[in-house]
Amino acid sequence: MMDKKTQKIGVICSIVQIILSIICLIYNAINQENIIIWVLFLCSGILLLSSNISRNNKKEDE
Repeated sequence: MMDKKTQKIGVICSIVQIILSIICLIYNAINQENIIIWVLFLCSGILLLSSNISRNNKKEDE
């Protein structure tokens, strides 16, 4: 079982990943470099965040 601290760390890490992905995506778009890897990184961060939030909600319902 994960405790509250571990759940919060998972959510914070996902949010940091999303923020860094957006920054890198903007930087690479300005420099007209390959941005597909940052789009994938951003999508994975969003999926991780949503799964962490839904997992946290399920634990609170129990």
